[in-house]
This record gives sequence, C-alpha cells and structure tokens, in this order.
Amino acid sequence: MDFQYVNSLIQLDDEGTNGEIRYAISNTWLNSLTTSITNNPIDNTDISEPFEFQDRSKVWILMSTVEKNVDAVFVSEKVWKTLEDHFKNKLSTPIHVKRIGAGVNHRWVPAIPICITDEMKIVYGLVFSDETANTVLERFEGSMGYDKDVCSLYYSNDGSTIKLDGNRSIFSIIPKQFCRIIVKSLRKNTGSNPLRGYAKHVSYHDTEANSQQNNDIFGSIESFPAETESESETDEPEPGAITMAQVGESQVLPLQLVEILSSKKGAGVVGLNNMGNTCFMNSGLQCLLSSPPLIEFFLSTSWRSMINKKNKDGTGGHVARGFGELIENAWSGKFRSIAPRDFKQAIQRFNPRFRGFAQEDSHELILSTLDGLLEDMNQNKKKTYVEVPELCKTRDEHARLYWEAHQSQIRHPIMADIQGQYYGSLKCTNCNGESHTFDPFMVLSLPIPSPKKVFRVVFVPRDGEPVEFGFVGSSDIVGSSLKRVIAEKLGINTSMFGLARMSQKRSYTYNYTSSYSSYSNRSPNRGKSSVEFKVIDSNERVEAARSYYSRPADSKLLAFETANSSTASPQHKVLAVHFGKRSRSSYGRTSYDKLSVAPVFISYTGQRDEINPATISDIIDPIIEIHGVDILGIKHVTGYNTDYFVAEIGSDSVSTLTTALTRDLNGVRKDNSVLESLGTKGISLRNCFEELSTPECLDTDETWKCPHCKQRVSPVKMTKLWSAPKMLTIQLKRFGANSSRYHRVDTDIDFPEVIDIAPFVEHPQQSTVYELYAVSLHHGSLGGGHYTAAVKHAVNRSWFYCDDSHVRSCDLNSVSGSAAYVLMYMRRE
Repeated sequence: MDFQYVNSLIQLDDEGTNGEIRYAISNTWLNSLTTSITNNPIDNTDISEPFEFQDRSKVWILMSTVEKNVDAVFVSEKVWKTLEDHFKNKLSTPIHVKRIGAGVNHRWVPAIPICITDEMKIVYGLVFSDETANTVLERFEGSMGYDKDVCSLYYSNDGSTIKLDGNRSIFSIIPKQFCRIIVKSLRKNTGSNPLRGYAKHVSYHDTEANSQQNNDIFGSIESFPAETESESETDEPEPGAITMAQVGESQVLPLQLVEILSSKKGAGVVGLNNMGNTCFMNSGLQCLLSSPPLIEFFLSTSWRSMINKKNKDGTGGHVARGFGELIENAWSGKFRSIAPRDFKQAIQRFNPRFRGFAQEDSHELILSTLDGLLEDMNQNKKKTYVEVPELCKTRDEHARLYWEAHQSQIRHPIMADIQGQYYGSLKCTNCNGESHTFDPFMVLSLPIPSPKKVFRVVFVPRDGEPVEFGFVGSSDIVGSSLKRVIAEKLGINTSMFGLARMSQKRSYTYNYTSSYSSYSNRSPNRGKSSVEFKVIDSNERVEAARSYYSRPADSKLLAFETANSSTASPQHKVLAVHFGKRSRSSYGRTSYDKLSVAPVFISYTGQRDEINPATISDIIDPIIEIHGVDILGIKHVTGYNTDYFVAEIGSDSVSTLTTALTRDLNGVRKDNSVLESLGTKGISLRNCFEELSTPECLDTDETWKCPHCKQRVSPVKMTKLWSAPKMLTIQLKRFGANSSRYHRVDTDIDFPEVIDIAPFVEHPQQSTVYELYAVSLHHGSLGGGHYTAAVKHAVNRSWFYCDDSHVRSCDLNSVSGSAAYVLMYMRRE
C-alpha cells in the first residue's frame, strides 16, 4: 500500500467526538512509505515507550512529548481496522489516546498503566486520565469479581492509603503515572465477601478483548491468598490512612512523582556551568528548577503540545522549550552539571538585556523566565482588551473584573499558581474617597525598611522658648516625611514651619616647617567656629544622630515656625528666604554670599513661580526692623542647580542680625520622652510586609483628580497584597537610589522557613501559611558581586547550596540574611 493511499485514509478520517478512543500512528513511519518498496508494518517505536508490569508483561504507552500532527496522527478504529486487514495483523501494539472535549478546546490524553488489587488478586491495565473512581470500579468489576456497589477505591503509597472520591477523576488526586489502586469492601462481614471470586485472564494482546466496549485494556492477573481480610464498616478511611491535608503538609509534589524521582539517583541535584558572568542566571534558574509547580507541570504533562508559536508577544516557544528541556535534564539524574546554553539563547531573544556576558540581576532573570513561559504557552489564541471601570460597588467585584481582564490577555495552566494580585488605593484628602487598582504580579517586591534611629529636633517658635525633643524613625527618612512626623508631634500642620540643619563649623590653622619636600612639626591650633544653617528640601534624605545625647555641636535639626504661621493652612507650602550680602561682580553679574544666619520661612499658596519679592518683603520686613536692620532688597537667585530667594543686607548689619536670629540653641529645654538610640537592629520579613502597606502621601506638583469629588489633590497612596499565588516569589529591594546615588542595602533580613502572611493579605481565599524552598543570594557590592542560591530539594526536602557548577548540602541557618535577595515560598495546602 503506497503512501498516497494511506494518507488518503487519514485525510478522510473525521476529527472524532468527545470520549472517543483512537489509535496513534507515527509520522515517521508514514514518511517512510514514500521511499519503501514493500509494505512495512506500522512502526510506532519513536512515539511510544514500553512499560513492564510486575508479571513481566509489557504495554506500550504514548510518550509525553508527542504532539498531534507533528509526531503522530490519531486515527479512528475504522481506519485502524482497514490497515490491520491490509497488513494481516502485522501491526505494532495499539497505542490508545482519548479525546476530551469538543470543538477547538478539545485535547488528547494517553492511556496510563495502573494496578488494581483486592489483596487476593492483581489486575494490570490501562485507564485514561479523565476516568472517575466509579468508572474504573465498573470497568474492572467483571475481571476482579467484586460488587462495585459496595466497594470503594483507595490509592496506596508507602503503606498509607487515600480514599478516592467516586465522582472525581482519580488522576486529579494522584499523579498521572503508574499507580497501585486497592479495592476495599464497605459492607459489614456477613459471611460472604464481595471481593472473593476469580477473574478470567484477559491478555492486553488479545485483540478480541481489546475490541470490547470502551476498549477495556487489561494486563495479566496474578492470584494469591490473602493473609487477612480487611473489611471496613463505614465509608471513612481506616485508621492510619493519610488525609489529603496531611499529604499536602508532608509533600510538595504528587506522591507518584515523588516515587519516580526518588528512583533516579542525583535527580534535582545538579550544578549549572558559568558561561561568563552568568552566575546571576544560574542563581535564578536553581530557584526555578526547585519550584514544585514548575517541576510537576514540566515532568507530568505534555507541555510541548501547549506551545503557542503564533503568539507575537512570545518567542515562538523557545523560552518554554529551553526551560522545559533544562528542567527535564536537571531531574533526570544523568548529569552532575549542565551548561544552560540553549536557555540563554532563548531568554536573550525574549529580553535583550541578557545578551552578551555582562553581569545582570537574578530577580530580572526569574521574572523574564516566568513571563516568557506564560507567553510561549498562552492558550489565548487571540488577545482581547477589556476595559475595567474606575469605580465598582465592591472591592471583590472590582478585583474579579481586573483578573478577568488579565485572563483575556493570558491564559495558562499554571497562571494561577504563579500570579497573585496587588491591591493599590489612592485616598482623597478632600472627600476621603478611594480609587482602587488590582494589578497582577509574579514577583512581589518588598521594600526594606531602614533601621530605626533617634532624631533630635529643636522647634523654634516665633514667640516663646525653643524646645528640643527626640523621636524614633527611619534612619534615612526624607524631608517631607520628617515634617509630617514633627507636625504630628507638635499638633500643627506642615505649612507652619520649615526645616533646617544647624552645625558648627570649626576652622583650624597649621604651622608647617618645610624640610626638603616633606612637612613636619604640624601643630593644629583651634580657630574660630561659626554656625551654619542648611535648609532641608522635601526629597532630601536626613541622617539621624548617633544618640540622643550626642554632642550638640555635631548636628541639630531645627524646625522654624513660619513668619506668617497665623495665615497658614494645610494647602500652603513653605519657602525659605536666606540672608546674604552682595559680593564682587563677575562678568558684569552681581552675586550674593549666603550668611550663617537662620533663614526666615514663609507660607505661600499656588505655584513657586507666583512668589512675588514684594510679598516676601512685606512679610519679613517687620521681623527685621525690630532689630534695627534694613533689607536692601529681595533678590531671586537662579543659575545652574540654583533657585532661591535672598534678602540682601549691608555688611555692617551682619553681626547684629546674627545675634538676633541665632539663639543659644545648645541650652534649650529638652523633652526626655526618648532617651537612647535604638541602634541598628535586624529587620524581619514581616517588617518588609508592613513597610509595603505603609500609607504614603504623594507630595507632588502633579496632583491627582479624585473620581468622587472631581478635585485635584495630593492623595495618600497605599499598596497591599490582595491575593497570593501558590508559588510566592518575593524580591527584597536591595538596590535603589539615595540622593541621586545608586547603592545596595546591606541590611540583614531575618526570613523564616515557615511564615503566615494572613495579616498582610486583604482577600485570602486559601491557606496563608507558606514554606520557604529557595533563596537567590547576592554577595558583594552594587557594581559587582557574585550570585549563588540555596534550594530545598523537592523530594528529599534537604537544603543544598548552589554556587554555579558546585552543589553541596547546607543548613538554612548558615545562609546570610544580608545576602538574601529573592525568596521563594510554597503554600502549605
């Protein structure tokens, strides 16, 4: 029979119906017919693999990597019979697949070998993944000789049993691999045992048996006497049976998959070769290769058939194939180390930042890999944009609409396992109305709170005595946040005072005796000291004092009440007016030298460019005149990185004004409510969660328009966790900018192996207890450093330290908290 005839039979065959069982034929064999002279029997060895039962009988099952129309075609029984007649039964062993679903959303599932036993007999056979426990009971009733109406099925593993729900697919509870199923009677002992009887021998190769309804495929049967009869009175699991909750706590993978991986020596313990500054990639990959949801998905499903090559936002399946093959190799037990070249080629196609061999970020690698997997296997053939309304009746409804809009873009079997939702809100300071967003995330970025320290502040009112007090705050708090804390302490609004730093500058003189080219006999002499005031801007980070009783000359923060505080309101802003004297002109321009005199702060409304020098003069003239000092004029000084107002005074007035506006601030009354600095204590992961949900007032000129009152205000921003995924990936924000300078946060983070995040989840729908299984570590500085990883083996539950190609066992307590960068947790079901 030539190729054209066979191909025509296949082309004329229909697509099948839901629940229909079909036969797989290798495309390799079909293509061989084009050059073959004789009619070669069907050869399916390239798409199937043998499975040997304990009685040495074999069955052939479809490989998990086979893709329909790419590697094989699935034909109806009619076409198979036609081929069978032509080859006179010289066909290979039938390989069965079953169609699940109708229309374009259908899928094909292969047959799975199982063992059915009642402790007296054993039947080996094949079932499909959609079959329920009741269906399996009915199919094997004739062979086993039991009464299905008074029996139930149990899954057996390591001496423990789990009862299978009769109306659920057995493979929704246990792994889609060979398994041992026990039949147990639910009837009290009445003298007759419904499990007794003998089943006829049905051979898998018996074509007559194979043609029975639903293609009952059974292996050989072994009978043996039972030592005891196990009969249960009720439908409850017998004593010692493991409940599903207990299984979830002890295992992170399906039990059958655990058995398979346990049989492979060294599976999951593999190093990754450094290919040139790729330690960041190896660190991120080790975390992903140890992720239970990814292990289960890529080792238990036909993931290749899910690749969407037409998705323009993906890589044509390159990232999915690169990672899928990498995880298969890592858990094969065949390698001690692997060079992930194919994966690197794939990921740099998806994200160009990984091209070349420059040092990159393990967090970005993890995020790009997960994103690439979703896009490469996106089951939405056509993305649709769904607009979410800005306001909804309830937050639950709003969150659901956001998630459905997200699903219209991406749909993937493990999307719910790796993606959660943020809850973001903007609160109007005018009407208290709120606007919500519920954005998806794959990596939860947590800020690292700065260690708490004590700040010393002197409040200088326009009338009355200054008072010094201390408070505990973040060691790198910014000016705007510092003002809010002080305002709350004093019971006034932030527009009623301005902030400045006062420090005493000391000058020194040195006597040098020159001897050849060196200096000797250096003798410092204490010179004069002067006071310097520096205004603290809103975005400037302010360092705390080392102790509440630090030397007064070191540095003090001063809060000066504004000159027009009686007219200030919460909407007002604060402007500092410096004092200065005219200096020499250069290139025809007049410049001013700032004086070591406390500035005068004034409140104003509107924009900065609306400030009028005449208005400023009207406010500060009365203050200065009482000291007998005249202002020569108010000047607006601008230039490169310069923008301030200066009140010009004469040289003869400098000492008078200095005495008047600079009080003896070293002997002010102290509020001793805070005594000593808290120092730099360690930060816990819980503190990072708390920092995430800390409200933040957006002090920006670009005000937000409230959707409720339609007014433009500076809102209060808050970010929380709405829902958490099964695989919770946390990035600690160790890299950031401080005063226009990038830096690395070296704070030691105390991260627990088990954490309950219930206080930080707004809408918990499942368990909120998570167990740590991987840590990406960064050692060194911002500009360089080295990445490693610590991972918990998904099978033996031991910790391993991964440094590129070197892997060794380790203790989690030895992992540095200051190096922890990405933490990966798994939900305890």
